[in-house]
Amino acid sequence: MVLQSLNSKLCIIVLLTLAVNPLFAEIYQWVDSQGVIHFSDLSHEGAIKLELSSVSYPSSSPKVEQQKELRFPPISKPTEIAIVQPEHEATIRNNLGELIVIAKINQPLQTKETLVLFCDGKIIKKTRTKSTFILKGIDRGAHELVLKILDEQGKVLSTSKAIVFFMHKAFRKKVLY
Repeated sequence: MVLQSLNSKLCIIVLLTLAVNPLFAEIYQWVDSQGVIHFSDLSHEGAIKLELSSVSYPSSSPKVEQQKELRFPPISKPTEIAIVQPEHEATIRNNLGELIVIAKINQPLQTKETLVLFCDGKIIKKTRTKSTFILKGIDRGAHELVLKILDEQGKVLSTSKAIVFFMHKAFRKKVLY
């Protein structure tokens, strides 16, 4: 028991000596003939004794200025439109030339935007609320449909792929008497 107490006291003394000893060490600096700077704890011919100041630790961590959080308006994805009915190269059989066109839009139109349906390059219908168009009186033959979203100045914001469809009507021969 006494031996154990003696060992622990000896360990504490050795540790304190090792910890405190570097605080009292002297450091010397000198420059050799080739201009190389040397440092040592032993004095050397032409060496200068360096005075070391005690190490000071900051009392608190440095203040970090908080950066202002920049807020940007959410980036809206571009509006995408497509014609889902009729399908591309569909054959429509209707003697009255009627056709229902259904559009698919990935997000609601903004207040100043207009959905415009073109048939063969001409404006057929405009709407701000509906995505379904009913067309009447379409002639026989091939026709091209395109949807565009326009802003209030008429600038094109989005365009669908062109859809070609074929209108067929029953043909009745006229009989001459």
